[in-house]
Amino acid sequence: SLVKSPGSCCAVPNCGNHVYNPNSNNPAERGLCYYKGDVYSQGEQWDDGCQYKCTCLDATLGRYQCNPKCLSWPNLPSVCSLQAPAPGLCCPQPKCPSNVQINFPPGYKIE
Repeated sequence: SLVKSPGSCCAVPNCGNHVYNPNSNNPAERGLCYYKGDVYSQGEQWDDGCQYKCTCLDATLGRYQCNPKCLSWPNLPSVCSLQAPAPGLCCPQPKCPSNVQINFPPGYKIE
């Protein structure tokens, strides 16, 4: 938000806990990652809807990485089907007969 100090002619950005260098015109020097009009601090994670999960990797360079939130299932056995996402979740999930085992990546969390 823009905040005008008493006696000051101009408002300056107040980014809360985010680092901000008002003397720099280069976003990378402000210590923030910029993504679709929002700012994120070093290490901060965010979701871009049901499409991506993103992380601010290097705020000094403004570098972030976004990965698909949902797994793709190119080699799903033919006896399995993809079920629509459960209410409140984003990703379709495979449904297979009990004798078919699907291996999820280590640490995978259904989103």
